Amino acid sequence: DTVRRATRGGAELRAADFRAGVAALAALLEECRPAWAWFHGKVAYRQFLRHAGNGAPAAVDWGLQPARLAGARVFVTPNPSPANAAHSLDEITGWYRRLAALAHA
Repeated sequence: DTVRRATRGGAELRAADFRAGVAALAALLEECRPAWAWFHGKVAYRQFLRHAGNGAPAAVDWGLQPARLAGARVFVTPNPSPANAAHSLDEITGWYRRLAALAHA
């Protein structure tokens, strides 16, 4: 989770929410040094990069990302939120399966 505040939608989030959430997540990644960092949604990943000072790319693809965070490989999947109805359950679970295959390879 990039931001740990419940909202009715991403439009309610402000830059201050991301700054606080990103700082906490970046510290956790540095402390725990996980093998993987998994982001639900391109917006969350871009906002993480932007507010972590890494610069946000203009476009992000689904799946494995070229950058690493605190040594962790980064994977981005569609957000499963009901507010994100653009992606079917089959599509979302397909991305989860790809991540599982990479993580267990």
